[in-house]
Amino acid sequence: MSPESVEPHAQLETSVDRTLIPPGEPAQRFALLILHAPDSGEGAAHPPLNLSLVVDRSGSMSGDKLKFAKEACQHALRLLHEADRVSLVIYDDEVEILAPSQPATARVREDLMRRLRDVRSGASTDLHGGWEAGCGQVSEHHGNAYVNRVLLLTDGLANVGIVDQEDVVSRVKAQRRGGVGTTTLGVGEDFNQFLLQGMADNGGGHFYFIEKPDQIAAYFKNELGEMLTITARELLLEIGIPSGFSLDLLNDLPHEAGAGTYRADLGDASAGEVRTLALRIGVPASDLHSEIHLPVRVVYTDAACQAVELSGPVLSFLVASAGACEEQPTDETVLLEAGRLLAERAKTQALAYLYKDERAAARGALEEVIATLQKMLPAELAAPLVRELEELLQRTDDQLLMDAHEAKLRHHTSYRAQHSRKI
Repeated sequence: MSPESVEPHAQLETSVDRTLIPPGEPAQRFALLILHAPDSGEGAAHPPLNLSLVVDRSGSMSGDKLKFAKEACQHALRLLHEADRVSLVIYDDEVEILAPSQPATARVREDLMRRLRDVRSGASTDLHGGWEAGCGQVSEHHGNAYVNRVLLLTDGLANVGIVDQEDVVSRVKAQRRGGVGTTTLGVGEDFNQFLLQGMADNGGGHFYFIEKPDQIAAYFKNELGEMLTITARELLLEIGIPSGFSLDLLNDLPHEAGAGTYRADLGDASAGEVRTLALRIGVPASDLHSEIHLPVRVVYTDAACQAVELSGPVLSFLVASAGACEEQPTDETVLLEAGRLLAERAKTQALAYLYKDERAAARGALEEVIATLQKMLPAELAAPLVRELEELLQRTDDQLLMDAHEAKLRHHTSYRAQHSRKI
């Protein structure tokens, strides 16, 4: 079956803040891209899951955290079907494969629920070792016919085995290239949110901050529900870059530029999901009447395991006289969304600096974007965004530094905004 005959397709809308560029000088423009994932028809089949549940059982998970984590896993097992595969890994300073990957038959699901009831808390946290064991279980049976994913739940800092954040994230990238994705769920106040988000972003999955143990089941249910309705896998956005141009994706997503093409990894999308992306485009000095075209396309694998290539509307600009440029209307919807994402990215950067106790760098990141917003947006549109950044700027002072819970909550709020996530 050819990609053109596969229905329904994803849909892509594009718009720019201004289409005219002044001659003979560099310029900056913003673009908004809205991606609609394919809908799911009534009774439509979805790829089965190849899932590994990886649960932290270190000492800090004792009590309600482990209790609710086990209940969440049991609930997740009830959502699976016999076409799915599942494995169960638990870890503290040692890693135990409680159940290897196997078809999720009713008998297997019941057996795993029984085994979960006997899990007890232990010692330290070999986060990488637990995650790696889950990847091993998924990779033994992974393939294009499955949604291949590790769900990692933890409440603590990695303190045994490989603990360097960049090293762990690079290993997540390698597993993703091999076809195994990662979703992370952090419980409480002691985990490293930047590590877990980095793992999820580079693993093509999602990151969740769970404030209270009794919320674990709801987050598991949400993630499993999305995975069971995925209609577009391995979404990749590609934009052609003419010589001398620069692109900056304002969403906090993995991306790379090279050989005239800018690529952004959008992960998987469930039925009817809408993603909002914004770009800052650096335009080099160009001659009058020059036409500029940036082709846009999205590639993904659909629910029938077919490769789909979707060509979106081209981002087009025209180099016109200075007078015409001054008179052209501005699409404030594009500018406002770009400004919002710039603000959310600045918050995330500032929080990352504060996590490392680098207050001056945090202030610098916030002040730079405040100045940018005041320049790019009309005053009435910039004001609420600037107020939020200025409030965080005040919190960088020693006396007002936020506690771990507030820092994680703010980080997760910005994460959701940049990823078009509702939960």
